[in-house]
Amino acid sequence: MCSYNAINGVPSCLHGDLINGKLRKEWGFDGLVVSDQDSIRDAWAGQQKMGHTGHYYGESFANVSALGIRAGCDQNDGATYADNAGDAVKQGLLTEEDVDGALSNILTQRFRVGAFDPKADVSYRSIPTSVLDSAPHRALALAAARDSIVLLENVGKALPLPKKKALRVAVIGPMANNSGVAMGGKSDYHPAFTVTLLNGISALMRSFGGGGPLLATAAGSSVSGDPETDPASLAAAVALAKAADVTVVCVGEDDAATPIAALVAALVAALVAALVAALAAAAAAARADVTPRLSLLQASTRP
Repeated sequence: MCSYNAINGVPSCLHGDLINGKLRKEWGFDGLVVSDQDSIRDAWAGQQKMGHTGHYYGESFANVSALGIRAGCDQNDGATYADNAGDAVKQGLLTEEDVDGALSNILTQRFRVGAFDPKADVSYRSIPTSVLDSAPHRALALAAARDSIVLLENVGKALPLPKKKALRVAVIGPMANNSGVAMGGKSDYHPAFTVTLLNGISALMRSFGGGGPLLATAAGSSVSGDPETDPASLAAAVALAKAADVTVVCVGEDDAATPIAALVAALVAALVAALVAALAAAAAAARADVTPRLSLLQASTRP
């Protein structure tokens, strides 16, 4: 699955060097590539009235559809390919051969997983939840999560945290104890359990023994911004940060996609200022028969 973000200015689902180059040619991947939900639409999303922002890349939905398919993104989770790839073919931005190449990858994968076979003949379709949510699978998911974390910079060798009881840790931010953020914006996910950032940090502190370091937490703001309550919440968070040896700031995007950039910037700026002070003080189709094939380029998010 290709993602929402851009890499070197190119939306990842339209990035031919990444998908056809790195993934397929260099790494030898021969499977299906599907977009994250509506990320083909978001590559352009040039109409403000649609109620969301995008990369404003490619100048039209027909063009980003063509760029996505030609880059190696076979299937679109959303309707952008189905609605616009036909126009891309008519405009000469995409060929039928391009469409057939994507369709070949889609159908090959469906044959591999037995999508056209009787249900009784396909073991994948009868795996119980007890197997999916088993201890070995949980352990593998935990290992994958640990291996996927990237530390961009370790300023002042702040990590790993020193294992001492006197350490004062502040966990700040509206995402600190928000289990919904673990769902990646998918409110229809229902995991057996979740571990918030605060839960995880608290468990780490307890593992230090002897009662563990001193831990304090404050939201600092609401997720989407509340002018009535946020000032007091921010003041409480700044006070905790000033008194702490280590501050962990947990911020992010609202699940409802409400713009909070200014709120996050204010929270982070205030906390950084407090920490600096504390440290200083302490040291589709040209022909009609293309249309049915285009419909298969659209993925469904439901079974």
